[in-house]
Amino acid sequence: VQEITADGKVRDIITERVKTAKEKEADEKEERIRNLPEFKRARGDSEKSLSSQLAGNAEKAGMAEEDNAAEAKQYNVHTIDEEEYEHYENVERAGRDKKRQQVAEDKVAFATF
Repeated sequence: VQEITADGKVRDIITERVKTAKEKEADEKEERIRNLPEFKRARGDSEKSLSSQLAGNAEKAGMAEEDNAAEAKQYNVHTIDEEEYEHYENVERAGRDKKRQQVAEDKVAFATF
């Protein structure tokens, strides 16, 4: 509250009041949001120029891509053993048998129609 005295001076009167539970909760929420990394400036990197920061990020991204490519190559190789081959053949054979049976049923249905 501001008060003007008789001699024309402005005097601020500050009174403290107790915060309600909702206000405390809102303050805590705002503080958590302010502390999120996307809303906080990078610490320690403030003395670097933008170009050096971008160059550093590009180098990090390049290293990450190389690592991902190496991992992809490592896990991309897969050999099929005899049991797995037989399993795939049985699955394929079952699919062909099912299709053959469906065609036979369709022929019978067309003949009776």
